[in-house]
Amino acid sequence: MPPIGASRIASNFITAPDVIPDSVEYQFVASSGTDGGDWTSEDGSVTMPAGGSPTHQSGPNGETVYYYDGAGDSHGPATITTISQPTAIVGVLRYAPTGQNNARALGATDNDDPYHFTAPDGPNDGYTMYAGSYIGASNTHDTNWHIHSGLFDGQNSVNRLDGSTDVTGDAGTNDLTTLRVALYPSGPNFTELEVAEFWIFDNPSIEDVATCEDILNDKYGVF
Repeated sequence: MPPIGASRIASNFITAPDVIPDSVEYQFVASSGTDGGDWTSEDGSVTMPAGGSPTHQSGPNGETVYYYDGAGDSHGPATITTISQPTAIVGVLRYAPTGQNNARALGATDNDDPYHFTAPDGPNDGYTMYAGSYIGASNTHDTNWHIHSGLFDGQNSVNRLDGSTDVTGDAGTNDLTTLRVALYPSGPNFTELEVAEFWIFDNPSIEDVATCEDILNDKYGVF
């Protein structure tokens, strides 16, 4: 993988640029998607069809993001090659001002929805992760931009927010097979939110996840 173009400056010297880890399987960048239409991964291998009309808006650092209206906008489903654990999802996102029950930022498969990041208005309030079991978050639902990361590894799963570990525990062992954004299909419940970018990993280390967070934070300036 090529390095990210810009070096970072720290303590009056230039550090080497972060390199995208080999464990990154898919990258979805909002500016590469169609305004009001489909969203294709950076390598061109996966396209999530649009539901409704998710639109481009200006986000952090002036970067393009997708806005989902909570009333029908979504992306997906898109089938991917099955990724068994350990895997990870890292997303740059912001939720709407109102609490939403069964909200989904990034979900997977159909009605059983075995993978998701969520900020529901209820007992699992906060930026949680799920692959058969919930890891609840200590943080609460807010409307700030965040980099939310989930390393899915059964009982050794790690839920991270803005570059720091928030909660560890058992997130379940389901495989990742399908991608969707802003839709919980059992409702169906649509989620009002903005998404700038998200990455899917295959067999990552926690260091890979942290490297991704640094790269995304350099771009979006979230934390």
